[in-house]
Amino acid sequence: MATPEPTGERADGVVTVPELLVARAAGLPETLAIADEGGALTYRELLGEATALARDLLALGCGPGDRFALQLPNGREWVVAYWAATLAGLVVVPIDARSRTGEVEAMVRRCSPVLLLSAADADLPDHLGETAVRKGRAAIRAVGTGGEDGGLPGLDAAVRPDDVHLLQFTSGS
Repeated sequence: MATPEPTGERADGVVTVPELLVARAAGLPETLAIADEGGALTYRELLGEATALARDLLALGCGPGDRFALQLPNGREWVVAYWAATLAGLVVVPIDARSRTGEVEAMVRRCSPVLLLSAADADLPDHLGETAVRKGRAAIRAVGTGGEDGGLPGLDAAVRPDDVHLLQFTSGS
């Protein structure tokens, strides 16, 4: 599967969140997108890594509209995972990497994600799912059952302007 191509603006001028990354990668491919202590990614590299991870998420059974819990420390891996989920049309559920086990359990129970991406060494109870895939310092845990397997559809097919993009828990949740 190739990296998504820019789709251009719709007649109403609305642009979806994943189209923002695709357009930036097309227009400024060698511009720095993210840097941390582990290295840096240009927009072209970010789109490439996010697209590869999006394929992996879809192969694990996620489908557009499914919830994807993301519990990683701030940095490149978090950004790549966020954009991967976004490109795949998933609803991103960010969970603070410093959350205690009980807090993570409560959020997972309330939002019912298909997958939870956490640090490989995260201290999470076994009942939150078995590790399905290890990606560098991260591990993807299968915590639910997802949609149908498939390739990464074109951006117009994967994400519509009225789709839910993010489900955010706050300190009062």
